[in-house]
Amino acid sequence: MRNKQMGINIRVDEKEKELLMKKARKCKLSLSAYLRNCGLNQKLIEMPNDNFIELYYDIRDIKFNINELSKDEINKKLESIEKRFREIYSGGNLYGNY
Repeated sequence: MRNKQMGINIRVDEKEKELLMKKARKCKLSLSAYLRNCGLNQKLIEMPNDNFIELYYDIRDIKFNINELSKDEINKKLESIEKRFREIYSGGNLYGNY
């Protein structure tokens, strides 16, 4: 790890700070690391949240077990995945903007 001894102070309002902190958390970075990456034009990658990771594993489960599952089981699993996907994007409203 590099030795960081120099400080830079910036002024932001409360909403700006909240937004910067939220973006840093999505990238799994500290606020300082996020601001350094932004300021130095480094690539930032937003990490998937736990809901998306669970959806990914559910889809993988269907893929790897497709020959052992009945059509009804597959349809139920896919309907559940679709419902949860919509809930994630609509903030809890099942049908969102559809």
